[in-house]
Amino acid sequence: MSTPTSNMVDWLIKVFKLIALFNGNLVLATRLAQFTEWVEAYNSSALAPILLNSTLVHVSLELQSGWFSGSVDTEKCFNVH
Repeated sequence: MSTPTSNMVDWLIKVFKLIALFNGNLVLATRLAQFTEWVEAYNSSALAPILLNSTLVHVSLELQSGWFSGSVDTEKCFNVH
């Protein structure tokens, strides 16, 4: 049987893994701003705060780029303005 404390610890471990995955691997400044808020919320609950890597990753947009094809796959389309 799980207790509220064990549930909180389990949640913190899962969120830590997600933060480790995204930290330093973001491309868009808007996503970095959202991620910063998320890390700050995590740090307010965690015993060991995580340092945020606020460096954006440079991705060249080419037709052969996995980033570009992933964006199209996610939205199932793309728009040009």
